[in-house]
Amino acid sequence: MISMQDIQEFMAQRLKEDREIKSITVVGDTLDEALKSAALELGVSVMRVEYDIVQKGSQGILGLGKKKWTLLAYPSAVKAKKKGPSAEELSVEEIRVEEVKPKDVDGKVFVRLWADGAYLKVTPPLGAGKPATEEMALAALADRAVRDINQQALKGTVKFAAGTYQKVGEYINNPAADSSMTAYLEDGDMAAYIIANAPGPGGADLALEEIESFLRNFGIVHGILEDRLTQFIDTPVYGEKYLIAEGSKPVNGKDARIVYHFDTKMDFKPIESDGKVDFKNLNNIHNVVRGEELATKIPAEKGIAGRTVTGKVLPAKDGKDLNFDLGNGVYLSKDGLKVYSAVDGQVLFQNGKISVETVLTIPGNVNLASGGNINVLGSVIVKGDVEDGFNISAGGNIEVMGSVGRDCAIETPGDVILHGGINGGERGYIKAGGSIWSKFIQHARVTSGGFVIVSDGILNSMVDAEKKVLCKGRKAKIIGGHVRAGEEINAVSFGGNCLLEVGYDPKIKEELDKLVETAELLKKEKDEVDLNLTGLVKMLRIRQSLAHEKERQLHELQKKQKELEEEISRLQGEIQERQNYLDSFQNIGRIAASGEIQTGVKINIRGVDFEANRDYRSVAFVLENGLIRTQKYEAIDESEIARKQ
Repeated sequence: MISMQDIQEFMAQRLKEDREIKSITVVGDTLDEALKSAALELGVSVMRVEYDIVQKGSQGILGLGKKKWTLLAYPSAVKAKKKGPSAEELSVEEIRVEEVKPKDVDGKVFVRLWADGAYLKVTPPLGAGKPATEEMALAALADRAVRDINQQALKGTVKFAAGTYQKVGEYINNPAADSSMTAYLEDGDMAAYIIANAPGPGGADLALEEIESFLRNFGIVHGILEDRLTQFIDTPVYGEKYLIAEGSKPVNGKDARIVYHFDTKMDFKPIESDGKVDFKNLNNIHNVVRGEELATKIPAEKGIAGRTVTGKVLPAKDGKDLNFDLGNGVYLSKDGLKVYSAVDGQVLFQNGKISVETVLTIPGNVNLASGGNINVLGSVIVKGDVEDGFNISAGGNIEVMGSVGRDCAIETPGDVILHGGINGGERGYIKAGGSIWSKFIQHARVTSGGFVIVSDGILNSMVDAEKKVLCKGRKAKIIGGHVRAGEEINAVSFGGNCLLEVGYDPKIKEELDKLVETAELLKKEKDEVDLNLTGLVKMLRIRQSLAHEKERQLHELQKKQKELEEEISRLQGEIQERQNYLDSFQNIGRIAASGEIQTGVKINIRGVDFEANRDYRSVAFVLENGLIRTQKYEAIDESEIARKQ
């Protein structure tokens, strides 16, 4: 028999152990990682780790603002002093992270009959809950036909309510009536269940050691749910399947990714002064020095293998590797994770390839004396002119301080800057993947993947721009020729029977409007959910507990809030995708002149033709309701000239 002194000694030892156990602080990229670290340091299983959240983790945006999970962890038998916010300080978001637990719980009694006697377990009350009584313990023992009771042991067990089983009596055991069980594996051995039979008269309950031994003998060695095992001992479930173990699924590793340490778009801003574009301060080349780090690879992660409940390993896929695509003028670090510049020059990023090209500078004119036609991978700066009949082909930007003569070809996937302009002589042309800045364009064919910006004017030329043609300056006229732009053509004046074409395809505008409308409706619904949730959280803070129905509403609102946030986030992603498209290809279809549009100028906006049958002054032509109409002229937005899109 257990004496009162035995119980007191046991409780004293328990309190001593509690005082000796210290909480620890752990950090991890994920909650699971932090919990595993805590389990290793505490020397217990993950299921027996309790924790308080000191800092919630966050992935951030593109790696910026990333936060790790910080936990205050301790064994489940000991509740460490919480360092995080109090219940009064919890926000709605934090309430969603921390499970809402009841505050007032009565003490309970549990009786188990094992082979060597009758055992009693008493749990302490929580909050304002009522403690268990000796009468409750005696009634529970009587229900199990326990007559030989050690009253002193019973009183001590009830008094101390240690939450552990203590022997308090004897009973006549009938081994033939003992509880028994069987086990089943399901879901490809990822789940294990037991089915227990209730003990008969005089039969013993299943003990923890018996169940653990049975599971080992059955081959169930991984993923045993210790909390459910403990729960089964206290409140057995008979005659139906009871989940006792779960396998761990494999986790595939993340793919490798590359972080670039330079602007892969490399926008630049020209400066306009006194009605002219100042090409001297264009800073259009992204220069790097030898040894400068250009890109870093974040390696692929290894997968984490899973296991079935029988211990069978389930392999996981490792993340896919990603190799750098390297061009000229760069080299890879020994570990293969960094790219550095091998030379001083301009860093280029074209079709996913990183390269650093040196800038070719021609000190005078491009002619036979300079070596003839130019064909280089880098950028080109010509200090003089490009004489008649000579060509420049470059992989970077092309800048000519003088002018480009007749029958010249200028080609580049980058930008072209002509300080003196071009007189093409009918066969000369410029083809740029980026934008083109020029003092004037005469008798030339010009094609731009961005803007065409001219300070003096365009004469009898064929000009195409995916974005806009902007003639900004006192002499900025367009006379004759054929000028086309995706969004806008804007000049001081138009004349000479020139043909002007602009177009806009609003094919995704309707989709965008519908998405925005849906998102707004969901935001209104979320606002209502937030309001109701805030009210319940305030009620919880004041009362420290909620009625069952209110607690159910709280959980439902938390679930609804999360669903709405996820759906709104998804819609915002689609909205942003379409908005980015419109920002890049928003052809608003506008033809504008700050001065005169002469009789005979032909206009086409999105397939609708119009010919000026009189002179117009300071107007803009737009398409409204299928008809071309005039509007008051608005000056060129200076930011349009200063922005390369």
